[in-house]
Amino acid sequence: MPARKPLDELVEEFGPAELRRRTELDLRTIRKIRRGETVPYRDTAERMATGLQADLDGIEWPEGYLPIDHPSTIRGRKEAKA
Repeated sequence: MPARKPLDELVEEFGPAELRRRTELDLRTIRKIRRGETVPYRDTAERMATGLQADLDGIEWPEGYLPIDHPSTIRGRKEAKA
């Protein structure tokens, strides 16, 4: 399993658009991350971004990581309503 990376490193590695796609974070939150500001759910977003990369690499989700369709994500809430 890859080591968890901080969000500021993930923004630099993937770029804002890709990180938004992978984590469902809004661009305003990503801009705050780039400026080093405190953001809500930072810890969860770091786990999601790192976990999602691991999933794309064929590694199973580690316990405690949220898949992109988890009810706490934007996509998960949309799917729960449908």
